[in-house]
Amino acid sequence: MALQQLREWLLTLDSYESKLDMGNPALRSKPNDYHRRILVISGDEAFCRSSLSFLMNNIPENIQVDSFTGSELKGKNRKMLLGSERDIGILHCHESFSPGNVMALAGTVKKSGCLILVTPALKTWPYKHDFPFISHGYSINLSAYITRAVQHLNADKRVALHSQESTYIPNAQSMTVSSRSDNFKIEQSSTSLVENDFENGSVHFLSSQQKQAFNALCEQYSNGNLNTIVSAPRGRGKSTLLGIFAWYLLCKGKRVLLTSTLIDNVHVVFNQLEKISESTQLLKMRKISDKKYIMGDGVIEWMAPDNTLLKQGNNDVILIDEAASFPLPMLFEIVEKNCSWVLSTTIQGYEGSGSGFLHKLMPRLTNFLKRTKSTDLNQIELTTPLRWLENDPIEDFLRGVFLFEDVNASSTIELSASSVNSTDELRQKQLNDKVDNQETSIENHLKNDELNIHPQILATAFTRLNETELSQVMSLLALAHYQTSPDDLMRLMDSPDLILFVHFHHSRVVGAAVVNKEGGNALQELGDDIAIGKRRPKGHLSAQRITLLTANGKNAALTYWRINRIAVHPKYQRKGFGKAILSEIKQAASRKKVDFLTTSYGIDEHVNMFWDANHFKCVYRGEKRNKASGEVSALSIYSLSSRAEEEESILNNIYESHQKQLPFTYISYQLQDLYIKKLSHFVSGYRHLESVWPIVSSLAKSISENTCRYNNTIKRQDTCSKHQASSINFGDCFNDAIFATYPQCTSEKLIPLLSKQELDYAILADVIETSGKKETNNSLKCLVQRFLCNVESQKD
Repeated sequence: MALQQLREWLLTLDSYESKLDMGNPALRSKPNDYHRRILVISGDEAFCRSSLSFLMNNIPENIQVDSFTGSELKGKNRKMLLGSERDIGILHCHESFSPGNVMALAGTVKKSGCLILVTPALKTWPYKHDFPFISHGYSINLSAYITRAVQHLNADKRVALHSQESTYIPNAQSMTVSSRSDNFKIEQSSTSLVENDFENGSVHFLSSQQKQAFNALCEQYSNGNLNTIVSAPRGRGKSTLLGIFAWYLLCKGKRVLLTSTLIDNVHVVFNQLEKISESTQLLKMRKISDKKYIMGDGVIEWMAPDNTLLKQGNNDVILIDEAASFPLPMLFEIVEKNCSWVLSTTIQGYEGSGSGFLHKLMPRLTNFLKRTKSTDLNQIELTTPLRWLENDPIEDFLRGVFLFEDVNASSTIELSASSVNSTDELRQKQLNDKVDNQETSIENHLKNDELNIHPQILATAFTRLNETELSQVMSLLALAHYQTSPDDLMRLMDSPDLILFVHFHHSRVVGAAVVNKEGGNALQELGDDIAIGKRRPKGHLSAQRITLLTANGKNAALTYWRINRIAVHPKYQRKGFGKAILSEIKQAASRKKVDFLTTSYGIDEHVNMFWDANHFKCVYRGEKRNKASGEVSALSIYSLSSRAEEEESILNNIYESHQKQLPFTYISYQLQDLYIKKLSHFVSGYRHLESVWPIVSSLAKSISENTCRYNNTIKRQDTCSKHQASSINFGDCFNDAIFATYPQCTSEKLIPLLSKQELDYAILADVIETSGKKETNNSLKCLVQRFLCNVESQKD
């Protein structure tokens, strides 16, 4: 009986409504508009399969139902949901759970539809959750994040729950829309486009906001300043707007190129074009293929993002849909080569770069346009929901649970001392009282009575914050980090190696820092394998990087606090708040006898200045640019112990030799020994070519130096090594290895190529006559192996 009622509620609400509300004529007379719904089916997999089978049996053909597992939406596969719609979306959570998957699928469910989550029994789900992000050496038995999510599910009376023990179905009135918003009144009538060339075409705008956005695009195009970013949360009609604007351009005989990461992402754009074409009397569009349409002299064609035609600059307009799913360097290349373009995107991290799209792309585009074209970057923001109704239960629920979709709102919050009643001292006492009454994993490695934190700054854990504080912290962290994701909160709440530092000002969070605890006993037994590149355990990013750089396994067991993120509210930046947080972290780490404070970040002028001003030393620059952001990563350190200071000296020498691109004959004997060791790791297959390329380059430079007045017998002031004692000429050893490995190559071609700072696989493969990276790597291993043998023979 419960399942039958649930089925009626799921499909139309009509039968269920009539049974429960027969005495309510006002409700029966309302229009047939219903909010989207959430249904949770919880229990063992057999029970869930049986329940789903009953609910989905003989579903009407006009209702689209799609089902997904976590593995099917893993990684880039999630992008297949972009631009799609469905009535019922089912996500199976027994195998794994990702908040990003939930949000991505929820964003495709249409008005009156339902999001179905299939989960383990809610009471046991927090204990059965998989924790793939937990760092090596740490473990947890209970997910605080899932526990919190279950509490929200049980507390929200608009969520339907079906389990082996009971069934709860929300009342029909809570799902029925009591009044229609303005945007749905507009949907009932057709509005002609205002352009003269458009009098023959009738287009249905779904909201007054969408019409205003279209008019703005038309005006910008007419003024020769189209360059526009259209941003919005999911379901606001961005792709539909692109379709209407594309029709406008086709009517003007323009050539339009449309691109997205997947062609399936833009089917809404093409569907909108076909819909308008069918409704017109005189203007008809002709379909050439699934990717290309023609109308008169106008043409629109979809192209993959890497198509060179997008970058030739001879197109009338470029339309990029779901732009935040593109790597930023690729976007820069496309827009900088074209005069007129529109970027449409959702500023939500499950699409790709998320809020980093605003932080990184917009400032660069603004500066580029002013510098080269003397025009401004236009921005249009859509807020009115079109795929669902205002006050949507799914959107409200996910916003409250995941604390993600509205994180950027905090950047505009006014933080006024007069708006709160409690003082900083009272707030500190309240927090301390709350901390004393809660259990948390942080007690294993951080005791509050040992830290003596400044009254405004508290060392705590995410599980100790109330909902308001948690929301404020997540907002700040999202603003400060390039790649944000709905999964971030789960990682932060459930990672046992995290310490959270929160800066309160008049009882509001104005700054926060997330610190990862690394190294120590967790890596004690793996140190030697990490040092040669044989093992790469989960987490411990800076501990492993420093161990790899120094090729010293003992460094893995040093203790590290890595500052994962640090953020200050924009209103309080450059006023010493960030420095104050760092100061507290340094003092707390010193009291806990931590060896190193570390931080890793994308190299940026302002970020570099912040860490330099706080006495952090950069000891590593990444070998490759981040594909999404286009930035090179950096690792900076702050030494807290005498052992750390010793290793810092070595790290500085390594960094300096790489940055100055010194010939092998110029570097210290200590580094020569270290680099020979790293080359042997490369030959053994543990280090990749990119990581030892600076050493190869240094050796190639030493060949040229041998023809000059410098050679390896120059006296040095550093510690003597066995290489020095035997007066090994590394330049000759490497030169002989080159001619033995590549007798067909001339030294004039190969040695200059090996001397370059950047590794160019294509050119290198052409010179040494190899094909593919694997064959090129193996060939270089043979070269280095011969070099090492030559060195050994000279030692003898």
